[in-house]
Amino acid sequence: MTEPSHAVFLSYASQDAEAAQKICQALRAAGIEVWFDQSELRGGDAWDTSIRRQIKSCALFIHIDAGLAVARRAVVLDPLARDSHSALGRALYAARRYEEAVVTFSEGISLDPGDKPFYTYRGFAYYGLGDLEGARASCETKRDFPGNQWCLTVTYDKLGRHADAEAELLKLKAAYGDVMAYQYAAVYAQRGDHSKALEWLETALRLRDSCLESLKSDSLMDPIRQEPRFQEIERKLKFPD
Repeated sequence: MTEPSHAVFLSYASQDAEAAQKICQALRAAGIEVWFDQSELRGGDAWDTSIRRQIKSCALFIHIDAGLAVARRAVVLDPLARDSHSALGRALYAARRYEEAVVTFSEGISLDPGDKPFYTYRGFAYYGLGDLEGARASCETKRDFPGNQWCLTVTYDKLGRHADAEAELLKLKAAYGDVMAYQYAAVYAQRGDHSKALEWLETALRLRDSCLESLKSDSLMDPIRQEPRFQEIERKLKFPD
């Protein structure tokens, strides 16, 4: 008896890897079976052969843009599902569709006003739009949450409130040390301090920081993408081409 085929094959470009991962999570949360290369391929697999076999046998082939539409559909089918709103919002943010992400995270907040990460994600979506006051207001709502303190650090810097930004950063470093190495790298990248950004990014790599999975598409890291040290870190992470 042959192994049953997966219902959906999720296709994406390398720059959309994080968005694809979030879409995969949203689809699976909605009970849809998904074939996604980052979770399905194992060491020793013949990648080309395996992928061609799955494309041939899948019930539905979805490219990333269509995948976003399906993720939206999952929210429509279960509009009270907080996790689906979160996954869709993060996928939209990773795809740099910030305006849509703001709307989605705001809907999530209306479902669960106590969910602190929603305020962080919405704050960064506002930041991506260049709406710094929107970012500040969102992330000041739950100031005790480290994600919001991180958001406020970069936002205060852009608002010219450098002393406040440094105070937030020092609080994070005192409370979490190297655990937030990736976040510190993003802060320094946004400040234009490439050297410190790369130092913290290398620390994140040494610590196997799970946030590095966002590196390929994270807009906060854009200022240092052309640095040879950054590109070497990307090579070490072996993102799909």
